[in-house]
Amino acid sequence: SLSLTDDDSYLLSGSDDKTAILWHLPSKESERTFTGHQAPVTYCTFGQDETTIITTSLDKQIKVWSAQDLVQH
Repeated sequence: SLSLTDDDSYLLSGSDDKTAILWHLPSKESERTFTGHQAPVTYCTFGQDETTIITTSLDKQIKVWSAQDLVQH
């Protein structure tokens, strides 16, 4: 699963390795890895204010993460 911020400066990727990774596209570096799911992440997206990240997984959980400190470069 992939999701972009409105200004295309951040990419969020969900993976079979049970993580979601926040990428800063201009620097091409990962900013943060979100761990906590027990199965592959099937969907990830930014909340409307782009300071929240939402992930879903085959573990049947929905997680809401704060990224406020990261999405302000």
